[in-house]
Amino acid sequence: MKIDQIAYYCQTDEQRKSVMKSFGLPEDAKWVEDMVTARNIFPDGTESISVGHLRFNYDKGIELELLEYVLGKHWRTDDPQPWREFLPMLSHIGIHLDDWDPMPEPNDSMKLVQETFTISHTSDYLTNPSSKGFGRKYQYRIFQLADGSYIKYIRRISA
Repeated sequence: MKIDQIAYYCQTDEQRKSVMKSFGLPEDAKWVEDMVTARNIFPDGTESISVGHLRFNYDKGIELELLEYVLGKHWRTDDPQPWREFLPMLSHIGIHLDDWDPMPEPNDSMKLVQETFTISHTSDYLTNPSSKGFGRKYQYRIFQLADGSYIKYIRRISA
């Protein structure tokens, strides 16, 4: 288990550039882009399909993610906090689990807000048959630690 992702929620190019600037990244920094279609399950048992536009950069020794949901209900949709006024904003801290690590369960300090299973990806790394990540999908559990504070556990599911 490794804390290795910092994710920001951004909806515009201006917001993305602001985050890049705060990390000292040039405008021509290399990003891996992925349009992800996923099935989300919420604590009340309801489900939705969402599409997220994910952008990843690795230049600073950690996975920097710029996240934008473009379709469907997600864990922030019904959030009572006025978060849209504060974009760009820290979305979550991510932890990639090793294959043998159990997926954490909700507890008194971590309230589950969404569990996700990816359905499809567009990144070359996950769609190119010659890539070692070909066909991989993901399972996520996103937990609220406190108001506005979230942690995302990420499990790789190999094809």
